[in-house]
Amino acid sequence: MREKSGRWPDDGTKQRLLAAAADLFGRKGFDATSIREITEQAEANLAAINYHFRSKQALFAAVINQKIEPLKKRFRSIAQSSDSPDEKLKGIFREYAVYLLHEEPGLKAFFFDAIHGGTHLPPTALEALEWRDEVVGKIIQDGIGKRIFRRCNVQHATRMLFGMLTPFILYQHLLNPEYKRGPYPVHTVHKIVATALALFLRGIMASDTKQQSPH
Repeated sequence: MREKSGRWPDDGTKQRLLAAAADLFGRKGFDATSIREITEQAEANLAAINYHFRSKQALFAAVINQKIEPLKKRFRSIAQSSDSPDEKLKGIFREYAVYLLHEEPGLKAFFFDAIHGGTHLPPTALEALEWRDEVVGKIIQDGIGKRIFRRCNVQHATRMLFGMLTPFILYQHLLNPEYKRGPYPVHTVHKIVATALALFLRGIMASDTKQQSPH
């Protein structure tokens, strides 16, 4: 309830709304999630979303932005390390998979909306995708320059790397109904990462003799 001053008390309502919205958007998507469901799960007044975020759309944007920043921080740390390009790729992909599939499954809402046109995604979400691809693209380009990786279309290689997680992000409830769109067990994520990296690196690593043309 509001105080006499007209302001809402600082009772953690905003964070509860963010947590509830992340869970519901991640499991049901933007359109199938109602404001009433979010406020009920957050144990908040129905008007709380309008007060804290102004709209359901703005709440969705806040959820996405909140989830993106920690992942970007991890990417920067790995990209700026002294590791070799192949080790950087392994580290970034591992962090990405663990974050999306185990730590923050609610971020799947980003991908659910993207495949339906991305009409609800904030500009920062698309900027984050471009930034992610740029960071990894530079690592791949560095690896090509050092003859660790074979010549290839860097943009395609970057998107293929992350695209290997798509079935586990989008079809989880169909392929693995026991998880019900919740987090994958960390040991399962590690197996997914190991398989994906083995396949990707086998294709991109340069041979001892000569690099292959991307054509």
